[in-house]
Amino acid sequence: KTRTTTLPYNVGDLMDAGYDLDHLVSVVTNTIAPDSWEEVGGIGALNSLGDVLFVRHAYEQQRGVDALLQALRKHSRQTFLDDPPQHREFREKLLTNVSVNFSDTPLTTAIDQLADASKSDIRLDLPALRDAGIRERELLTLKLVDRKLATVLQGLSLDLELTWILRDGVLWIMTPTVAEAFLRTAVYDVQDLCRNKDETQALIEAIVAQSTPDSWSISGGVGEIEFAKPGTLAVTHQEQVHQQVLHLLEIYRTALRSSKPRDRGEEEETDVITVYYRLHSKVATDLSEMLPFLVRPDTWQLEEN
Repeated sequence: KTRTTTLPYNVGDLMDAGYDLDHLVSVVTNTIAPDSWEEVGGIGALNSLGDVLFVRHAYEQQRGVDALLQALRKHSRQTFLDDPPQHREFREKLLTNVSVNFSDTPLTTAIDQLADASKSDIRLDLPALRDAGIRERELLTLKLVDRKLATVLQGLSLDLELTWILRDGVLWIMTPTVAEAFLRTAVYDVQDLCRNKDETQALIEAIVAQSTPDSWSISGGVGEIEFAKPGTLAVTHQEQVHQQVLHLLEIYRTALRSSKPRDRGEEEETDVITVYYRLHSKVATDLSEMLPFLVRPDTWQLEEN
């Protein structure tokens, strides 16, 4: 039987900073081992008294709760919980460019070549691959020139229906099923993208729709996304999806920076004005899909499929 302890967490400073107590409770139970709380048949319990949260849970989950609350107190655009320095260094490498030219190359050879090209410790989770019926000498064809390491990994993963995680300073390539046991939680500062509850909820809906939609809990997947307060998101998901989320947020930021604020003057709220913006085609396509969710969702006319 798993040993549990009860610990108090004073969240008065978070409430003073604008966090709602009910939202804090929801964020904790939906991002820290969501299937482990008593509401869904687990062993964990969370109660609040004043500005103190009382949590009964196992050591690992208590550590997660403490790390989450610390991340909510101080976070950047993407702040992972209990993140070792070597993982932060690895994520920087994901943004560096590499070139690969695999033509019917055995999988193990391709991974060794990619590790050498990126100067990274990249390994195959061979037991997981064998259980999924994927041979370590499976032939792989992939040619990419001067592309980010993250893009190369995505191309490799999609071709073989694999994913990857960071664990103990190593990037492990494995099956999505096995990777579900290694979900990570990160806090995202999105105050520059949304100012209130409605805009934050609209941003969440946009992220879910644009980043592997069937992988989120709303569609029966494993991923969880919550706003702890307007402008602050807590996401629990696989490492690869976290990178998708960060990439999407940067696309939105680039798009919004490219648009210029307009002085409304004496115009009425019902006035409709057409303004043209010069944007990169990729940014324009993404922005055309996202704007109805990010800015005044109730004012857009959307075409029905």
